[in-house]
This record gives sequence, C-alpha cells and structure tokens, in this order.
Amino acid sequence: MVRLSMSRLMLFAGIVAVGGLALTGCGGCSGSGTNAGGTVRLNGGGATFVDPIMQEWKQSYHAAKGVEIDYQPKGSGNGIQQMTAKTIQFGCSDAPMKKGQLEAALKEGGEVIHIPLIMGAVVPAYNVPGLSKPLTFSGSVLADIYLG
Repeated sequence: MVRLSMSRLMLFAGIVAVGGLALTGCGGCSGSGTNAGGTVRLNGGGATFVDPIMQEWKQSYHAAKGVEIDYQPKGSGNGIQQMTAKTIQFGCSDAPMKKGQLEAALKEGGEVIHIPLIMGAVVPAYNVPGLSKPLTFSGSVLADIYLG
C-alpha cells in the first residue's frame, strides 16, 4: 500500500490527468505538437478556478516529462468553446458539459472525456451591522436564502 499526503495525492492526480490529456488530446488541434526545439507542447484553457493548481502541475509535469503546457484561464465557456473548435487540446470547466455541448463537440470530431481535477466549496458569508453573536444557518434556511 502506498500512502500519499493530500498535496502529493493532488499532484499525482494532476500529473495523471495532464498525462492522460497528452495521450488523448486531439492530434488535429491547431497550435499543438512539437516546437522547433523538439519539446512537446499542449495548449489548454478554460476555468479560472483550476488555474492556481494548473500552474503548479504544469511546472511539475514539465520537470518530470519535458512537456510544456500552456493553460489560459479565460472562463469555463471559453474553454468549452475552444476545445469544441479544436483550437486547444483540453478545456477545463467548473461543471460538466451539458448534453448540447457534448453533441456539438462530437459533431466537430471528438468525444469528450470528463476528468475531475479539483473540487471546492461554496461558503456562505454575511455582513450584518450591529449583530452581537454569530448567525447559525440550518440547511433549510440556506436553501431558502439561495432560492430567494
């Protein structure tokens, strides 16, 4: 049995995910391939949420495998659009693609493989002037707040 710290586990998962992209990325994408120096380069983009860890993973993967990764954090919609248009090898999105998006990508020539990379939490915050004690939110109160 191998035990990994959470940070090493996340790094390993990232390297596996990016390595998988190197193997399954679209070969017909523009801007992909090998540069003049012989270095393999992958282009990706999309969600800004994943960018901080993507920057760490791309450095680690480059050090380990010599593959350059250019990730442009321009939003989930941009990542989906560019990946569908095959201008990048991989796109990141905060949520899985919808049925219509998947169908559009398939029509353009490629099946999409969803690979979960990271997860995050949504935390309610409040600012109530003059409040003398912390608020306690129950599940039903939070649901009512989010539902308006």
